[in-house]
Amino acid sequence: MLTFRIGIGLLLLEAVMLIAAILLEPSLGLKLSSMLGANHLGGRMAFIAMGLEHRISPLAVIFIVVLHNTMYVLVVYSLFRRLSSGLQKTGFARRLIRGFERRARRQKRRWGNWSRLVLFGFVWIPLPWTGAAIGSYIAHLLGYTVRETLLTVLQAMWFGVIAWTVWFDELYSYLHRFGEGKTLLLTTSLIVLPALYYLIDGIRQRFRDRKRGAPYQLK
Repeated sequence: MLTFRIGIGLLLLEAVMLIAAILLEPSLGLKLSSMLGANHLGGRMAFIAMGLEHRISPLAVIFIVVLHNTMYVLVVYSLFRRLSSGLQKTGFARRLIRGFERRARRQKRRWGNWSRLVLFGFVWIPLPWTGAAIGSYIAHLLGYTVRETLLTVLQAMWFGVIAWTVWFDELYSYLHRFGEGKTLLLTTSLIVLPALYYLIDGIRQRFRDRKRGAPYQLK
């Protein structure tokens, strides 16, 4: 699958860049690692905020976030399509896909028939469960072609990263006028609050599944 190969290629490129940064400039490597960690805990906003917190230039932040999220979308979307075509779901992959399926179907029921414009806005807004990976799977559930899905989802993610990085750069510049460290609370909140939201929602969903008698145990 071409999209999966491109995604893996971007992943290898990102890995080489990160390893080079760690070896040549350890402080930069740590900053990049913390950005990636913030992304997978808090999402795009935390990703961007952590980069700006480290005083990385907005253009560099945009490049890093776009590269990583494009890779992530291509790999995850490809796995969605393969798994939904009958590939055996086991272990971590099974839990990951079930989680995305649950979120995607919830959004599908909430909004009904999506137009591409609404899907674009859904991905552009950097809130919990409105990312490009979820957007791509919603598009898959609605019968969008690969081309339609990626054109809509990737463009929305790219424009969103640019817009929110520029806006956050202005916000952080304003906050820095009041002294160093004023942005740290905001950055920490963007990492911690979404992670708590995911955790609480996961616990609540598991409780609902058990209450309804749904088979949630994974083997």
